Amino acid sequence: MRAEAPARKHVAAVHGVAFSVRTTSLSGMGRLFGGIALTGVAAFMFIGFLAGGGGDNPLAARIAAFVIAVVLPGGFGGRMLYQHLRGARLVGAGTGTNQLRKQTHESEILKLAQSRGGKLTVVEVVADTSMSVGDAEDALASLVERGVGDVEVTDSGLLVYVFRDVQQLGEKPRSKGLLDA
Repeated sequence: MRAEAPARKHVAAVHGVAFSVRTTSLSGMGRLFGGIALTGVAAFMFIGFLAGGGGDNPLAARIAAFVIAVVLPGGFGGRMLYQHLRGARLVGAGTGTNQLRKQTHESEILKLAQSRGGKLTVVEVVADTSMSVGDAEDALASLVERGVGDVEVTDSGLLVYVFRDVQQLGEKPRSKGLLDA
């Protein structure tokens, strides 16, 4: 019997191959040069507006052009410069410490799953690791969302997290090449 994880965790049981897409952020120098370029464009366009550019167009058209040509590049350029000066990532999954903690929790869970036949409950994870209930639920949900695990439910309603790849590790010595299979 299979069931989805609790709705509050927004987890869907996924079975099969998982594909991961990584996004990368601009480097520090990329943010710096991009920010300078965008604010320079915004400043140049602002000077054009002050010099009377588009004076014979309706007010709504001038405002729209001002927003598109000055406000947007200036805003994004300013944000890039701010991000560069703060040293923060423009795009990312959180701070390095939080990412490392998440990876450590997931690693602990997979090692525990290996010792328990590939099936775990939240209670087992909490009892055998240093994780809180919330951290254990979050880490298990993350593994399920990425297709590393599935969620099953017992007749009494207990959620069981199943890691099929861990269950099949015994087959590793008998592996063959992709074209030989």
